[in-house]
Amino acid sequence: MEKKSQAPGSAYFYYPRLVCVVGVRDDAKATTNFAPVAWATPLSSHPPLFGVCLSPATYSHHLVIKTGEFTINFLPHAQASVAEALGKLSGKRVDKVAALSLGVETAEVLSTPFLAAAYA
Repeated sequence: MEKKSQAPGSAYFYYPRLVCVVGVRDDAKATTNFAPVAWATPLSSHPPLFGVCLSPATYSHHLVIKTGEFTINFLPHAQASVAEALGKLSGKRVDKVAALSLGVETAEVLSTPFLAAAYA
C-alpha cells in the first residue's frame, strides 16, 4: 500500500466515526434538544469529562453554554435512523422529542434527560 503525505489539517475528516447524540435541556421550550455528534471523546475519568465539538453556530451549542451541561447518548446500530433524523431537524424550529416520538428518561445526576433507546 502506497503511503501519501498530506498537508497538515487535511486528515480531520476521516470516517466512519462513532456517532453519539448530545442531549441538552431547552428550558424555554420545556423539552430536550438532541443532536448527533461525530467529533466526541472521553477526556478524563477523574473528574468525569467528555468533550464534544459543536459549532458555535448551532442551537445545541447555544443551549450547552446556557445550561452548562449535556448528556451523551450512544444508540444501537438499529437506531441509526434516529440519529440521522435528529441531524436533519433543527431544535431551534422543531421539538425533536415530540416530532420523532422519542422516549426520554430522567438522568440520575444531571438535570438533562437522556434517550431511552440509548445503551449508554
